[in-house]
Amino acid sequence: MKNETVDAAKGVCVAGNFQAAAGLGADWTPGAAKLVNKAGTSIWELTTELPTGNYEFKFINDNTWDNKKEEKMAGKGCYAGDNRTFSLTDLNAKTVGTYCYNSCYACNQREVTFIVDMSKETSVFTKGVSIAGDFQAAAGQGANWTPGVLYATKTVGRIYVAKAGIPAGTYSYKFVNSDSWNNKDEKVKDTDPCAAGKDGNRKLVVGSVDMKLDTVCFKYCVICSKVISTNDPKFDSAMTLFPNPAQDVINLNYEFNATTNLKVSLVNILGQTVYTADMPEVTSGTAILDIHNLTNGTYMIQITDQNSRQSVKRFVIER
Repeated sequence: MKNETVDAAKGVCVAGNFQAAAGLGADWTPGAAKLVNKAGTSIWELTTELPTGNYEFKFINDNTWDNKKEEKMAGKGCYAGDNRTFSLTDLNAKTVGTYCYNSCYACNQREVTFIVDMSKETSVFTKGVSIAGDFQAAAGQGANWTPGVLYATKTVGRIYVAKAGIPAGTYSYKFVNSDSWNNKDEKVKDTDPCAAGKDGNRKLVVGSVDMKLDTVCFKYCVICSKVISTNDPKFDSAMTLFPNPAQDVINLNYEFNATTNLKVSLVNILGQTVYTADMPEVTSGTAILDIHNLTNGTYMIQITDQNSRQSVKRFVIER
């Protein structure tokens, strides 16, 4: 209840379809299943005994039904209708979880949505796509770098989605097309904009709000439809980028033997496109790209032409 004000006289209760089985009044009766505050903390908890089964419940910041005080869980990832859910598959001790009131996660965690497109892979592991990284312990998703715990599951077509509650911080991770390390993990280029710069890992920066990451193609920083396999060294060498590091502008110098149509995109470390420009019918010259509104950090400039040739160059903004 860290972010809530609790009436000391009324306290916090839980209501659900488990109450009768637990001897805590009729099902969905507020006030009968009161939580106890752990001294010196904002944690409120209840321990009871239940038979196996599937249950629904919600917390109430009161001891009666009050539309302003009961949780509203609709639209959140841990809900069934407007309620929370949990299952008991055996009679062993089980902790349902420590949640922030009206949230699927702990109060220090933010919901992060991972989305990966597996269109370029010949097959996908039956359980889905594992996400392994150094955020797992903090997210309650097993030990760090353990595949087979957090899965992105299929939604539409070859798109796989996972959600996790992760504390603010900077992390590394990767998608794994398996439940174990058996050369089924992806390796993005360490110079790509979404890369952590080591071991083919992706970089993840979690801030103070929930975040939905851009859809990325397995092994790449962009969606599968933007993956271009045709690379031409002559095309790449025909262009230079300066200054690097840059501040408010970046200059793209180009020298072609024939008229060329260019498309320029700037991509940040999360794989998000933050700037695009079309440069039709160019031969030689210098394009000045305005980057004054971009924050400090590492970026990639992706340049393609009408023949699907591609050049990717890395630069840094420092002010």
